[in-house]
Amino acid sequence: MCPRCRANERQSETNYCGPCRRAYDRARRPRRKTMAERFWVKVRKEEDERDPGLGPCWLWTGAINPVDGYGYFQTGDRVSAAGNRMPTQAHIVSARLAGKVCPEGKEWDHFCRQRPCVNPGHLEAVTHRVNISRGVSIVGDYIHEQTCKRGHPKTAENRYQRPDGKGSQCLPCVRLRTRKGAA
Repeated sequence: MCPRCRANERQSETNYCGPCRRAYDRARRPRRKTMAERFWVKVRKEEDERDPGLGPCWLWTGAINPVDGYGYFQTGDRVSAAGNRMPTQAHIVSARLAGKVCPEGKEWDHFCRQRPCVNPGHLEAVTHRVNISRGVSIVGDYIHEQTCKRGHPKTAENRYQRPDGKGSQCLPCVRLRTRKGAA
């Protein structure tokens, strides 16, 4: 007799009947972890604040891309054209888990300037142009320069803005180039 359901049928090696044995096996099987459980295990919360008032960084201890320095996490929702699963950047997953949504045409920017940081409080949705201008790069440095390479001040009256809005030039430098070309 099965000790669980009191049915008369039972298997030879166990005391349980077939349906009770399957239920017993299912109950003993380890539960599959949720994405949030798998994610937060790989986060180390720092004690000190890098930027006063911003709060401590939460550093990603999982896989980090050696090229760009961002953490990556396998969510299973991104698939390449070849059908392979692709990882998602860890700070994007953190923002999703915190309930933040990045509007269309915007991307996440780190206030703390730490690429492995996944603290959703350190993220802001900005345009790509703003993100690049805030960063430490050749383009970011160029945007913040006060003069052109020949020393002319970068002011509104000294700038020629392209009609398509994709760039600008120093007017005194343009005039110098056209004079040299005409002579």
